[in-house]
Amino acid sequence: MQRKALDDPSTCRSLMIQCPNCAKSVPDWSKECQFCQADVKGVARPRKSDFQRGTQIEKAAWIRPALYVAAGYSILGGLQNIGSGTPMLGGKPSPGTPTALFVGTGLVMMAVGCLSALVGVGLLTKVEIARRAAIPVSGLRILTSGLILVGSLLAGGVSSSGTIFNILDIVTAGLLVYLVRETD
Repeated sequence: MQRKALDDPSTCRSLMIQCPNCAKSVPDWSKECQFCQADVKGVARPRKSDFQRGTQIEKAAWIRPALYVAAGYSILGGLQNIGSGTPMLGGKPSPGTPTALFVGTGLVMMAVGCLSALVGVGLLTKVEIARRAAIPVSGLRILTSGLILVGSLLAGGVSSSGTIFNILDIVTAGLLVYLVRETD
């Protein structure tokens, strides 16, 4: 039985079966061959679970290695966030910045860093709960890096390394969401 992905307006995506009479590919929902009008009701149908989200059965070869690289970056980025947030707990804020906001920012950075590092380790060790947590944690990474980036731009304290790190963190978190969905 031949399997291919095919756009089908009624089911959004469908699999193909092979006509026993003319050997042409026919959508699995067909009752007769569109080419030779042979009855195809008795042909075994592929299970919908045999392919994911109605896309290709085989994934691109670069998806898995890229997932592992993004998971490794998630660990390193998480450790960097923990390292950046730790001094904020006992440090003094710049003039005009409330201490509670300064300490709160450090706590948020550390919490997101811990979650990010744990998800990265879980993805590398193929723990299923890490796959489910990767998308919301990546959303938190995008949100916190975006807020830090905007806050530093508004405060005028922009460093090129900090800006590059935040942009890279946003891009990597978005890529991680894509890669996790592609490897479901």
